[in-house]
Amino acid sequence: MYRVEPLSIRSKAESISASDWLSILTLCFAPIIVHIISGIPNPVYLRKSLPSWHDTICFFNPTTIVWWYMALTDRRIRCKNWDSFHMAASNTRFWTEEGWNGSEEMIQKSMIICTRVAHKPRMKFMSRTAAETLVVAIQGVQSVIELTGGGVGGWQISLATIFYPLAFLGLLRLPAAYWISDEATYAEYHSQIGKFLSDSGGYELYRIRPKEGAEPFPNEKQMTYDSHPVNNWRGCMVRISFLLIITGFSAAGIAFVLPLMPPEWTYVMSATNYVEVCFYTFVTIPMLGILMFYSFQNPRTTIVPCVQSLWYKIYTVLLFVFMLVYISIAALETRKSPCGTFTTLTGSAQCVDGEGGVRLSSAVAYEGAHEPDGIYVSRLPFNVSLNTATSASKEFDGVFFGYSNGSQTFVDMVPFDGWCKGSLSAQMTHIEMPQRHLANSSDWFSNLVGIPEFTANIKAYQPREGL
Repeated sequence: MYRVEPLSIRSKAESISASDWLSILTLCFAPIIVHIISGIPNPVYLRKSLPSWHDTICFFNPTTIVWWYMALTDRRIRCKNWDSFHMAASNTRFWTEEGWNGSEEMIQKSMIICTRVAHKPRMKFMSRTAAETLVVAIQGVQSVIELTGGGVGGWQISLATIFYPLAFLGLLRLPAAYWISDEATYAEYHSQIGKFLSDSGGYELYRIRPKEGAEPFPNEKQMTYDSHPVNNWRGCMVRISFLLIITGFSAAGIAFVLPLMPPEWTYVMSATNYVEVCFYTFVTIPMLGILMFYSFQNPRTTIVPCVQSLWYKIYTVLLFVFMLVYISIAALETRKSPCGTFTTLTGSAQCVDGEGGVRLSSAVAYEGAHEPDGIYVSRLPFNVSLNTATSASKEFDGVFFGYSNGSQTFVDMVPFDGWCKGSLSAQMTHIEMPQRHLANSSDWFSNLVGIPEFTANIKAYQPREGL
């Protein structure tokens, strides 16, 4: 069961310092900035008029970036004689009279205006693109660790982590990374190579550009591109692999954010958590549909075929508006927990022993009947219906954990105020509480007296040395 908490704006008592804000904003925008900067090919303008903002904005869409990674890998796998010119054109987006062009025909067409290519048809290891790939890979691995390290439901979202799933998608760069390069340069319409003194005494520019009214490229029919057909098993294997990976990423991301749990458990979501699910659904589902449709309709271009379609431009604008809303809600809800972590959840104690121990989080609560021989850990505060035959229910402000021997359920309630850390095993439970306030034991379970097959123990655990 899932429950979405209303928007919880951070109070004055939960204010965040300026240095913490700088750290949060750095962690927030680093994945998206690196993902976008490293995922957009260099432009080459071959016409007099430059593209408008709505002709350019679609290249910032994650779908366009992932398409480039897939198309570049597909082109390289199918190419029979890959060289530096092929790599140069595949890493460039050409602005022509027909709009953006990344087709295979541009490989041959662009050779006559190519002024510099890489020495080898592969990524240069000491280069900017290699550094970008390394950063993208590190961020992707970090996102996997953060998303999975806390266990299902254990990861807490904040403004600092809202774009971790996007870094997760950045790992799709790795199959194409070996052929990503920005070493090539081209002569553009407005390229200038120098100045000269004219007869009138002024300076004029030497330019490299096609003559007015002339065809800048040779006839397309004279050009050939030696590669396997798009329906060859090589290309199909690449495209199907990418689609399967994106499907897996989408399913994994949803599973980490919305973990599968028994019906008696409740997963409490902050408003940021809920918007996160909606946002990444809005990213991944259209991405999967677009890539699935065009990967077998027109896979011979490194620019997603719908990049100039009106509907795709509208979708991209809506995506960025949604992103701004997502960032705003996360910024309002992000608060610093007592143990120093940032979260958008309220009333939580995040407890972890650093070695895969239990994590107590406000995201997880146990409600209803217990399972035999089960061990349960609660959130703060905890709501529990202790017996199915009894309507008794009380909200306890403390840590709940218990176990069952099949006939009786033994429960420990540890009231405290402050942060904690601890570990949990089948035979031992230990929680360290540097600050704790023990409640009046005579009042704690007064309403539970007379409930059959229930034993309650109130204990104050003393910190162990070394913890």
